[in-house]
Amino acid sequence: MIEKISEKEYLIRSIIDLLTRYDLDDVTVKMICANCHTSTRTYYNYFRDKNDIVAQAFYLIAEGYYKQHEAELSMHDLLMYMAEMVCRYSAFFKHAFAYKGQNNIRFSLVHPLRSLLERFYQKKTGTPPDAATLDAMSFFVRGMLAYVEERISMDRIPSAIESVAVFENGMPEILKQAFV
Repeated sequence: MIEKISEKEYLIRSIIDLLTRYDLDDVTVKMICANCHTSTRTYYNYFRDKNDIVAQAFYLIAEGYYKQHEAELSMHDLLMYMAEMVCRYSAFFKHAFAYKGQNNIRFSLVHPLRSLLERFYQKKTGTPPDAATLDAMSFFVRGMLAYVEERISMDRIPSAIESVAVFENGMPEILKQAFV
């Protein structure tokens, strides 16, 4: 059976492909569209700019895993999957993190990854996170992204196991109570 994918999926696959070969500064919206034979008009129906597509690409990959494994998923499993994605697509992340302008990848990923943690938290606890927990989630996500960006920029891509150990050791206590 032939898999039918959406235009948005084609565009996301295109940016993943391009960022394994080029820095984000060198990639244009026209390149993304040409790489998957889609118009720029279609592109802007789904994304604000090229940084938006990069953030959505990683988030959609993590979201897909979350949905597929939601019933039995632990925080360790979710972190391990995201760390494995960073290892698998290290060239993508290296090129994405190289861009330091407005809406860079690290800042673009904070909100969507925190949203994923919020849903995970609510599923585990049965209640939405309070303000202190949301702040802890933002802090945690920013810390994970800073760690990954630093390691990748130094060409010292950590193993998924090493990254998850760092993430779990750096998890705020308020989150450990709910997630571990």
